[in-house]
Formats: sequence, structure tokens, C-alpha cells
Amino acid sequence: MNEAELLETVTNYHGLAVSAMVFYLSIVTAYLVSAHFVGKQLDRFQVATITFLFVAFSFFATAGSIGYFWQASHYFRQTKAYQTLQIEELVSPHSLIGTAEVLGILASLWFMRQVRGERQGGADQD
Repeated sequence: MNEAELLETVTNYHGLAVSAMVFYLSIVTAYLVSAHFVGKQLDRFQVATITFLFVAFSFFATAGSIGYFWQASHYFRQTKAYQTLQIEELVSPHSLIGTAEVLGILASLWFMRQVRGERQGGADQD
């Protein structure tokens, strides 16, 4: 590939990574809104169902954003621009985004648990 094709490939992978992040944010937002408004009224089967779907699809979106950012970094390292600038990455984007998204999944699950009040005596009561 020539330089222009490499840079276009990098740009395309960044676009795909951002799309995966938007998909992730949509899933997390839907889960948090559901937990906030109806979490206490749901029975165990309903909570298990939406939690399973949330975890499955949010990890799918996380894997997508990690993979696309990794591919973008891989192709960018092959460009003359990268080799000329000699850019040092302190933290790779895919590991930073991946960590943030996994922490978001765990925090969302914790939020649902608190809303449902499954920790007897440990949850704040209003």
C-alpha cells in the first residue's frame, strides 16, 4: 500500500472504532436508564435477561472498539508520517478505551445491584 492508502485505512479504522464506541454508549445508557426507572419493579428473570443482553452486547462493542483502534495503530505505524515524527505512545488508545469501557460495564452492573437493593443493610435507603 502507498502512503495515501495507509492513511485512508487508518482513518477508516478510527471511524469504525468510534462507531463501536457509540454502540457501546447506547447500550450502557439503555441499561442505566432501565435500571434507574424500572429496576426495582423487575423480577429476577427480567433482570437476568436484560443483564445478560447488556453484558454480551457491551463486551461485543468493547471488543470492536479495541480491535479497530488496534488495527488503526498497526497501520499508522507503517506510514512515513509515523516514522518521520517518531511518535511515542505513552498509552495505546485501544488499551485506554478498552479499560474505560470494561470499568463502565462493571460500574453499570454495580448500579443495577444498588438500585435493586440486593445488599440488605448495605445500600443507602432514602
